[in-house]
Amino acid sequence: RRQRQMCIRDSGQGAQLKSTLGSLAANYIGVGAAIYGVSRLIGDAARISEDFEAAQSNLAAIMGVSKAAIAPLTEDARRYGATTAFTASQVSDLQTELGKLGFSMKEVRDATPDVLSLAAATGTDLGNAATIAAQTLNAFGLEASETGRIVDVIAKSANLSAFDIDTFSAAMSNAAPSAKAVGVDVERAAAALSLLVDAGIPCLLYTSDAADDLLCVDLGGRRIIKKKKIRTSQQPRDITNDNKHAS
Repeated sequence: RRQRQMCIRDSGQGAQLKSTLGSLAANYIGVGAAIYGVSRLIGDAARISEDFEAAQSNLAAIMGVSKAAIAPLTEDARRYGATTAFTASQVSDLQTELGKLGFSMKEVRDATPDVLSLAAATGTDLGNAATIAAQTLNAFGLEASETGRIVDVIAKSANLSAFDIDTFSAAMSNAAPSAKAVGVDVERAAAALSLLVDAGIPCLLYTSDAADDLLCVDLGGRRIIKKKKIRTSQQPRDITNDNKHAS
């Protein structure tokens, strides 16, 4: 009987020891997981910081100045990265794209809030939003101070018609030189493009070109010729004289 009691006691102690060891193991696993998680976060933070610094160095090179000289842009990137849905590195991409297209440091700073709004409204990335806005400005010969106006036009076109921002960019890049040449402003050009796209006619705008199946859009007394389709099986005819009679 005594032997049996000893076995029972040993069995109980063994179970207690097993439970204690299991708890210790679980604690060590938990601590290990926590350490790994912290290390991972630190590593990610370091990588993000390195990416941001690299982006700022690239921006300084694009602007043709030292990294210290773009301190206001660096501060802007960090501030917008902390207060908007975009990261500081993404804001740096925006700044870099504007710099590539000839914006001065002040112009980049002034345009950044408008481009942030455009990206948020259309769902595109900041670099693309910056490129499209700046190219549209340049195409119509507008100053950087008009960025807010351009952003409004693009956002309305993308949200109130069948346009998306990339389709708008492709169409406007072809339409803008002709529209500017005949005195059509960006608002009327965008309105005409929107009408055409809503009508299911995915083409480009021209003031005069060799094409078949033409559609004319009246813009305040000026006619812009829409190239609806070119039949590749036929030689396109010269419509220059037709345009003169039509106008």
